[in-house]
Amino acid sequence: KREAMSEIVLNNLFKSTTMESTFGVIMLAIHNKEPKIFSLLELLNLFLTHRKTVIIRRTIFELQKARARAHILEGLKIALDNIDEVIALIKNSSDNNTARDSLVAKFGLSELQANAILDMKLGRLTGLEREKIENELAELMKEIARLEEILKSETLLENLIRDELKEIRSKFDVPRITQIEDDYDDIDIEDLIPNENMVVTITHRGYIKRVPSKQYEKQKRGGKGKLAVTTYDDDFIESFFTANTHDTLMFVTDRGQLYWLKVYKIPEGSRTAK
Repeated sequence: KREAMSEIVLNNLFKSTTMESTFGVIMLAIHNKEPKIFSLLELLNLFLTHRKTVIIRRTIFELQKARARAHILEGLKIALDNIDEVIALIKNSSDNNTARDSLVAKFGLSELQANAILDMKLGRLTGLEREKIENELAELMKEIARLEEILKSETLLENLIRDELKEIRSKFDVPRITQIEDDYDDIDIEDLIPNENMVVTITHRGYIKRVPSKQYEKQKRGGKGKLAVTTYDDDFIESFFTANTHDTLMFVTDRGQLYWLKVYKIPEGSRTAK
């Protein structure tokens, strides 16, 4: 309705429809081949442990790969330092096995390094750029040192986890459309009651009612007044006051007991209702 209070309508929608949903979560998971119910903190700690394991394995793999490449480059660098002798040795060898054994024996190369040299055509071997190999080798040595530091330092490992999580957050940074709150049942019955001013009357015989104050109008000079309230013949008004529907009334009995009552719980009537 046009005159309805938007806040009350919204609270009723939250209370009576699926516009606001609540659900419980049982964080049951399999850990070490056994089912277990975890707290949120335990799950976060397990996640961090898992991330550490993943990063350590990845770092070890990258370190092994970098060391293998650096080893080959060191062999190529030795070959360039002795390019004429290497070419002559290869040409004078009867087969690859003989050439490999000769390279290993003469220049102190490993079989992997010797095979990498033999896998190259002589034209490509002579065309290798010393500066390019030295630069790549220098970069690899820096990368190897960085990877080794990660494996040695718990602080560097945790910083890497933090940086990767921040990167994921920035990559998938989409604002939430809904809200997650822990006060899942925060809509009280009072939130569904319009906040209105009322006139409360209590009679001698104990009748009580509330009437919307808008039913009463200010009487102008010369105007005709309206009947304020109607009672039974043998009854009369003892208390007459204004209050809000969300206000709390306190009642003290003749025995000194104190009771309270919300104004919206008082029966509503018209001015003329008894």
